[in-house]
Amino acid sequence: MEAKIALVTGAIKGLGLEIAKNLLKQGVRCLVTYFDWLDDLDHMHSQLEATGTAYKAVQVDLRAEEG
Repeated sequence: MEAKIALVTGAIKGLGLEIAKNLLKQGVRCLVTYFDWLDDLDHMHSQLEATGTAYKAVQVDLRAEEG
């Protein structure tokens, strides 16, 4: 799975976060999105950083067409 890139939506908590962590642990670089639940943002970053694999997090409202 190394050299792969995945887009994981809703990665700030719950299933999205678990999917992102699992992919990162397998060496897949991830672009993760989040929109709300900003109280969990630090937790998301600490969980993803702990995997040691590169990721980028983007705040975006995927419900909006211009998003």
